[in-house]
Amino acid sequence: MKMKRLLGVVCAAALLLGALSGCSLTGTKPMPKGMDKEAVLAAGEEIVNLLLDGEYEAVVEHLREDIRFAEGKEIKPEHIKELVETHADPEEVGTFVKIDDTATMGETEPEPLGIALFKCEYTEKEVAFGIAYDLEMNLTGISIAHS
Repeated sequence: MKMKRLLGVVCAAALLLGALSGCSLTGTKPMPKGMDKEAVLAAGEEIVNLLLDGEYEAVVEHLREDIRFAEGKEIKPEHIKELVETHADPEEVGTFVKIDDTATMGETEPEPLGIALFKCEYTEKEVAFGIAYDLEMNLTGISIAHS
C-alpha cells in the first residue's frame, strides 16, 4: 500500500474526474517557472508508452533516486505493474486505442512539479495518466485513474 502512495501524484481529483467524464483536460495550476510545457508532455508521453508496452523496469529506471528508494523501500518493476493492472486492467478498461487529449499543470506541494496529463481511449473506458516531473525533469510520480 505504501508503494502506491509513493507512486501517486498529487493531482486534483476534479481534474482527473473531469478528464474522464468527457471534458477536455484543463490544467488548473500553471507550470512552475522555468519548466517547458512541450518537454514535460514529450517526457510524459514516453513514460505512458513504456507503461502501455509493459516496460516497467524502464519506468523504474526513470524514477528520481530518492523516490525510487523512499522510506527504506525500493520501488521495483512489480510495483509499477501492480499500479497499472490496478487502474488500467484490460478486463475492466479493454484494450488501448489512442491518446485522446493532453494537458499540463503545475503543483507546488510538496515541491514544484510539472505534470503531463493524458486522457487515453480504451475499448471499454477512458483512462487518465498523470506523469510528474521535478524542475530538473526527473520523474517523481505516476497517477492512473479510469472512469
